[in-house]
Amino acid sequence: MANGVDELRPAPSTGPVLERATPHENGHVLPDQVPVRGPRPGPAVRPITFRVFAAHPIATAQYVRVLASEPGIQSAADREPVTVGIFDSALSQPEASLKLARSTFPALRALLLTPSCDATECLRWLSEGFWGVVAYSRYEDELAKAVRRVAEGQLWVPGPVVAHWMRAVASKSPSPPNAMLSEREQAVVRCLERRLSNKEIAVMFGVSERTVKFHVSNIFRKLKIRSRADIASQTL
Repeated sequence: MANGVDELRPAPSTGPVLERATPHENGHVLPDQVPVRGPRPGPAVRPITFRVFAAHPIATAQYVRVLASEPGIQSAADREPVTVGIFDSALSQPEASLKLARSTFPALRALLLTPSCDATECLRWLSEGFWGVVAYSRYEDELAKAVRRVAEGQLWVPGPVVAHWMRAVASKSPSPPNAMLSEREQAVVRCLERRLSNKEIAVMFGVSERTVKFHVSNIFRKLKIRSRADIASQTL
């Protein structure tokens, strides 16, 4: 039968099977019959994991409910690393709860839900190590967005508060252990202590992220450290 036409051929053991005849030329498969591989799948994207730290189970259930249907966000299983910790200000001491959580999950970034998001309160909680503040009245609309932003290494507070806080960080007096660093490197260290991302530091100083990476590399070399987590212990 002509090449490329369906024909009935006997299979060795299972009886007649309908197969497509393969065109050959001098014993070789023709080019249009060579298998073509599809594109390779990209690397799997890790989900954002969260854990709620609240004084009342009803509050915990509400926050979990808001995030349950969000793609790419899931509640952390037992012993699973936590990307974002969601803290309720109804806890007796949210800052103490954060320190305790970080003893188990060092890379955790914290969000706080609170009745007030005025500038004074936001600055207070930023200084305690929280990455963002969400008002109780807006958690239904903002919680998922805040979790994603904080997971990316961004702050979640009003723009004017960010500007105020960054100016305060930049004007902080350098500590003696940083004497070997340049003035700009000392300023970058203070930003790293506050867990700012390279992008945020670049915006703050009006430079490129590549320049910030250069400063960070010099800081690591001079202080003989390997990661941002070591910054606090070197600058105390």
